[in-house]
Amino acid sequence: MENNQMIPVAQKFQILEKEFDVPENLDTFNAYRLTYRELAKEVTNDLVSEYNANIKNLDDFLGKFPELYRSKLEILTKKAVDTLVSEGVWTITYDSFLETHINDFHLAMDDYKVMVDNFNAKIEENQRKKEKMWGYVPTLMGGGFGIAGALKGIATATAYNLIRDGIEENSLKKANVKPEQRVEIYKLLNTSILFDRVFADYWNVFLSLVWNLNQNGKNIWWATNEDATKANNIFANISNPNFPQDKVLDVLLQVILMFPYNEAYYNFFIEKFGETEQINAIKNYFGFTGVGCNDRNLT
Repeated sequence: MENNQMIPVAQKFQILEKEFDVPENLDTFNAYRLTYRELAKEVTNDLVSEYNANIKNLDDFLGKFPELYRSKLEILTKKAVDTLVSEGVWTITYDSFLETHINDFHLAMDDYKVMVDNFNAKIEENQRKKEKMWGYVPTLMGGGFGIAGALKGIATATAYNLIRDGIEENSLKKANVKPEQRVEIYKLLNTSILFDRVFADYWNVFLSLVWNLNQNGKNIWWATNEDATKANNIFANISNPNFPQDKVLDVLLQVILMFPYNEAYYNFFIEKFGETEQINAIKNYFGFTGVGCNDRNLT
């Protein structure tokens, strides 16, 4: 990537007796996909390190995670906007790109909102117990309901506003949730899954980038759900024993061009024709370089 721009190059592969041509627009998409996959791994690793060093409990998580998540995400979104500027797309700002991306891809913040909901539920449970114990009319109660209401506002906010505004540390401290209850809630969080979802949000910056490039007249390949479904349906029929065997190679190559990001296609290729340097070259080109290649890397 030079000056944040990809230089499209039509790729040619020889598969058995067939020539397999990857058009320039797919080459560009693939280059962005792999570049942002590796960058997302690096940035996620940094987030994991900072998380482990600074977030030890529920209060830390609710108070610090949105800012940590955003600070690392901005490394990728700023790179993406720099690419847009280099490509002559000047109507999209860093902030507008970030907001749109977060509202489209927010798996990690969905997990965060679940924890906010759990916190709110405990506040309300404690409030009801207090009302029952003291026999007060609910509308006369103060404190607990006010804090719960504030946190509920956050829980129903958009992912972007949640990251932007966060939760005030003072609100967390004053909330009617006992220390042992906070420990119990924090144990519900599976940080390994959370980090996987952070990685997915970060990697998907490349999709936000490519979408904006396409919307501004750039010729970059883009697969629809319909394309993926057609490819999968054709692939399912290839394994039918009644499928013409002399057509398998041609059709399989067509399926890969239609939607090249299903590892099952390459596994079938190897099962049908054997593992060769030619087939491995295509697998590697599209990013299937080994087990876990599309997972976050914690090493």
